[in-house]
Amino acid sequence: MRRGAAQAARAAIAMNRALLGALDANSEIAGKIRSADVSARRALDSIVQTDPDRSMSPLRTGAASGRRVLSQARSLLREACA
Repeated sequence: MRRGAAQAARAAIAMNRALLGALDANSEIAGKIRSADVSARRALDSIVQTDPDRSMSPLRTGAASGRRVLSQARSLLREACA
């Protein structure tokens, strides 16, 4: 679970970078993407740094963060492509 959440966060960060490169830097959506990128990076840091000895349940160490970051990324992608 933790690995999947980290992969989702990394994919969202890569998508944010790609979208920002394709958009007007001053647009409203670009601001939202920058904000989402900060959130995704925080989530990734939290996932990677949480429970290094793997003593907690994987559901407590990042699954919710991964789903939230991925959901936000999908929403922004739809908005940017509209």
